[in-house]
Amino acid sequence: MPDILDIAVSAAVFVLDHKLLVIVAGFLVGICGAALTAHPRLRRLRPLAGVVFSVLLLASLFLGTPIRNRLIQYTGLAGEGMITQISDTSSTYNEQTVLRFDTILRLSDGSTVQTRFHSDDFNVVDGRDWNLTQYPNAGERFRVRYLPRNPQAFVVLTDTESEYDHRLLASERQEEIKALENQLKMAPEDAAARAHLEELVKADASQRETYQASTRQ
Repeated sequence: MPDILDIAVSAAVFVLDHKLLVIVAGFLVGICGAALTAHPRLRRLRPLAGVVFSVLLLASLFLGTPIRNRLIQYTGLAGEGMITQISDTSSTYNEQTVLRFDTILRLSDGSTVQTRFHSDDFNVVDGRDWNLTQYPNAGERFRVRYLPRNPQAFVVLTDTESEYDHRLLASERQEEIKALENQLKMAPEDAAARAHLEELVKADASQRETYQASTRQ
């Protein structure tokens, strides 16, 4: 990635990681816009400038996390991570205790970096359910993308061949199997549901055998 783009992305992620900076930057932009539109020829643009300022500020505050995650996902380098310890913090989010995940990352050059993230960072991308983010367990390997200038800024990837993703797929498949089993209790004559259930059970067993074989290598 070119240095200028690397620096720009790192700066953008830093700002998005600090909501107060977003607010301050937004108001500075608003003040500059108001000063520019004070010119008689530009005064008619003041309402439009106000609308643009409000939209950008709200988008940064409420969409800052997904924007930050996508920036890292598409511009960062590939690496691997493992959570070494999970602990409670004194903070809460939506009446739930915020967890701290002490993490070690293996970077693309083979070096390692110790860092951490929190359960209210929502730094999982390609999640199957954005509102029910499932973080990796302690000791579970997972894939990441990180900024080369700041490896502490990283996102956890799903849909990858990792211990973490295999667990997610197994959990998702088990939920669907249970739903079909309940459905067949009420409608045992549903041949399509029974056939789909048999396919899922076979796929689940096959995936577990493949994964177990790969971990023994």
